[in-house]
Amino acid sequence: MGRILTAIGHPWGRALPGLFLPLAALMVCGCAGKELGPVVAFYGLDYKGEHYRIRSVESREEGLGFNELISRSFVAVDYGQDGFIDAVTLGDITVAEAQERYEAVLETLAREGKLRQVAPRGKVYQHQDAAYFYEIRTFCPSGKECFNQFRVAKDRRALEPEMTVAVDHNADGTIDAVTKGTIPLGEVQSLYSQVLQKGLEKKRLVAMEGKIVVR
Repeated sequence: MGRILTAIGHPWGRALPGLFLPLAALMVCGCAGKELGPVVAFYGLDYKGEHYRIRSVESREEGLGFNELISRSFVAVDYGQDGFIDAVTLGDITVAEAQERYEAVLETLAREGKLRQVAPRGKVYQHQDAAYFYEIRTFCPSGKECFNQFRVAKDRRALEPEMTVAVDHNADGTIDAVTKGTIPLGEVQSLYSQVLQKGLEKKRLVAMEGKIVVR
């Protein structure tokens, strides 16, 4: 099966369960060269009086890619192309604030038919208990340190499951920011520590050089 899962997909609302199992990645459709090497697409639009650009990069040879949300005041990156901001690389804005803007931009792109879904990025460990469904996804962007994205879904069978997303920027077992959702940071950290321990016990995660990552 090729890397493209579906032609066009909406990243929110009824499509949310698809972001969990299997996880869909989102790439902006746009003009790009046909030569070998990375494929880059740009799309610009205005939201609440500010101009934003999405820069979507896909490496055909390495199977890697990322989306950048670019404004006059900040740049934020979605390394997994999964609809969730992982880091702010420039500017004074929180990851959660960038996420709010990113969602609005993606919703507009989806309505205009300018998104497509591609194969998932990163290595994944999934776990569930009576209360939640959990996912740890390890990303190792080219030239950067590996990091973990942690997701908690209250009921993944629901059409619109309540989801919390957090980032461990150093993959060291400490949650650095909650990018989406209502679960407090302290509670997210507690859940993350529990899931990390389960993953290590099952040998689905590995601890090395001060990091805990998905095998």
